[in-house]
Amino acid sequence: MRRRPVITAGDTQVTWCANCQAPTRLRIPLSDQKGPLADLEVCTGCGANHATPRVELTPAPLAIRHPVAAAANALNRRECEATGRPAVLCAFGDCQMPGRWSCTRRLQGDGGSTVYLFCGDDHKREWLKENHLLTDDETQ
Repeated sequence: MRRRPVITAGDTQVTWCANCQAPTRLRIPLSDQKGPLADLEVCTGCGANHATPRVELTPAPLAIRHPVAAAANALNRRECEATGRPAVLCAFGDCQMPGRWSCTRRLQGDGGSTVYLFCGDDHKREWLKENHLLTDDETQ
């Protein structure tokens, strides 16, 4: 008889949503016997409408993190807590460095604006280039 894997849910965390910038995102870590699998993220503040929340399944981060990224994130988390701002990762790809509030890009949409944070100007420029949003002012 083949044994089915058992998936367990960890403690639910309430965090800031990178999309709607509100403290309405619920993060539920999912794991099995081998370790973390993914995070189930549900934001009640954004989605198709407020009756239909935004639901995402994010793969668990790699167990091995670069020590510089880990130290930078710890320092950024402490600074953000002191200023009352949420600590988020860089919006470029799978960069594990913290996003800086001094290196942002705000995009206007139908439902308001979205703020993207980047770890530096290089990642901001690459992200803008990939999304065809690069203007003449940002090419320098």
